[in-house]
Amino acid sequence: MKIEVLILSIFLLWAGLAKQKWKVSKAMGNNLEAKKEIFKEQDKINAEYNEYSEAKLRMKNIKPKSFKDLQQIFYPNDKQCRSNLSRNRSTLALQETKGECLDYEPRWDLVGAGHSWDLVILHHFPVDRRVKDAASLLTNTHVLIIHDTDNPALTTSRFPLPPDFRKSGNSMWNGHPCFTEVSDITKTSATNKFEISFSSSTTLEKKILTTIIQGDLDKDGKVFESIVDKFQEHVDDMNAGYHHYNEDNLYEGTHIRLVIAAAMVTCGDILELGTDELSTKLLHDILDQDDDTSKRLHVSAESQLKNLKKLKDAESEFHQLVHVPDCKAGDEVYFDAVQDLCGELCYLDKEVMKQEDEFLGTVRSTVVCENLFQNTLSNKYNVGPPPQWHQVSDKYKQIITHNGRVPAELFYFDDSEFGSDHREPKVFTQENVQWWIDQWENGTHITSEGTSEMIDEAAAIIDVSNKNILVIGTVEPWLEAVLFSRGAGKVMTLEYGNYVSHFPNLEFIKPKEFGERYLAGTLDKFDAVFTHSSLEHSGLGRYGDSLNPWGDLISIAQAWCASTPEAKLAIAVPTSINGEDAILFNGAKIYGPRLYPFLTTNWKFTWPLEDEKRINPRAGFIKTDWMYQPVFIFDKIEMNHDQE
Repeated sequence: MKIEVLILSIFLLWAGLAKQKWKVSKAMGNNLEAKKEIFKEQDKINAEYNEYSEAKLRMKNIKPKSFKDLQQIFYPNDKQCRSNLSRNRSTLALQETKGECLDYEPRWDLVGAGHSWDLVILHHFPVDRRVKDAASLLTNTHVLIIHDTDNPALTTSRFPLPPDFRKSGNSMWNGHPCFTEVSDITKTSATNKFEISFSSSTTLEKKILTTIIQGDLDKDGKVFESIVDKFQEHVDDMNAGYHHYNEDNLYEGTHIRLVIAAAMVTCGDILELGTDELSTKLLHDILDQDDDTSKRLHVSAESQLKNLKKLKDAESEFHQLVHVPDCKAGDEVYFDAVQDLCGELCYLDKEVMKQEDEFLGTVRSTVVCENLFQNTLSNKYNVGPPPQWHQVSDKYKQIITHNGRVPAELFYFDDSEFGSDHREPKVFTQENVQWWIDQWENGTHITSEGTSEMIDEAAAIIDVSNKNILVIGTVEPWLEAVLFSRGAGKVMTLEYGNYVSHFPNLEFIKPKEFGERYLAGTLDKFDAVFTHSSLEHSGLGRYGDSLNPWGDLISIAQAWCASTPEAKLAIAVPTSINGEDAILFNGAKIYGPRLYPFLTTNWKFTWPLEDEKRINPRAGFIKTDWMYQPVFIFDKIEMNHDQE
């Protein structure tokens, strides 16, 4: 028996050691594999660096040549040029086009469509727009050059590369013959604006592809073929010209070889979308040598004013600089129409009146209620992602920041799917709403801790029993459940989204119908208005709603118009009365000592009176201040009859 135990012990010891050895071997194996990958990556980096260094050294050994040194090789004979030229020395105006801003980007589509070009060069941003704009400009040019056709942004973009480009080995572009040149490996900087386009890459050394495409005006392909033939026959001369105009082998100039060949072989007008100091200067120098009888038009279109300013000295009758405007969100004509209807309410230079012993100041204004319910003020749902701060108009920024008095920061969300009224309606059945009521009455937290309790306390102070209540904004009917638990008679919820109620005395209504019923006199007056964490989004576009810098003010003013003289307002929004106002675009507003009184124009603060219920103990951190949303109660300030 002892021998058996001894044998078993030895076996277990051996098995344990073997298992441990296997673990060690596996760990060592994993480490070895990881080291192999590191070495592979290091070898790749070393190879790229060596290639970059060799290219740089090779370029240094090439004697640079300016375009003047290359004239005899590339310039076509005068007879050919004169037969091809079609002069138009008038100033190139941006094309007048109609349509909504969908992508909030520079209006590159306004440039070049109404003119015939010998050469079009695309190196504008965003990169994927080059593919889209090439499709339209190929119809009215002989040849077109696209810089950086291997950019990662083009593989998963809105406007991907044509399928035949890759399949043909980069020699066809939507049925058009093309030729693609591969640059020497070049370095880009992580701080360089162009590096944005290479975010998916792990190395900063890259070969850049530049593609020249035969345009529709080059019907027999002679211009395209001549450029490609000259380029391939005179590679050393191309490198010499490249060395002259892009001595440091910078990314932004890696298309210069093809630009030299194309600009010197063609003899008509040239358009470039996007500018850089290297190629734009090259084009200017080439065209500046034309005699007065054969001057070509060179148009440099750019969305960045700072880039155009660098070229200001080169501007002339024959070299026109065109600023391409951004497609900004926020219709200024619409804002003017809204302000005309809104009147004094929407003038944001009014004084905030506040006594020393008052917690929150007040703003008073005349209100023409009928104007506030006109269709002009109705929200229009926008297709596509909401605009970001840099994509909105200056007028919108000026208004929403109260002429710069309120700081704005980025806090972007795309919740447009929740605001659309085109999706299937969300139905709140009687059982569903009753479940919310039962949960609340059984002591279950139906929201984040403290939120429903604050609403319940406000409902008790106001005494909503048998009252007609307006709720502004909802996602789930938790607030309505608290009100019904307090005995509310009827509840109407005003909401942009598509909601339907099957619960007795609960009705959902959209802003358009709400206004129509008010104007028709069929909307019952409300005894109280409740809203929680809804108004701070109004007019910011986050939920696909149209931009309206007064959206929140108008919503509360409409509630003022639709309520009884003794009505109460219970409201919870991001609050910082002891801190600062802020616009966190497009996420929310933070209502401080200025924005809150304007929001509640013609309402007077009455509750709470205890600081612990109305003062944010952590105020001062703007990006977290939006989470503090206490419930405040206001009394309606009665105005003169003609103001109602």
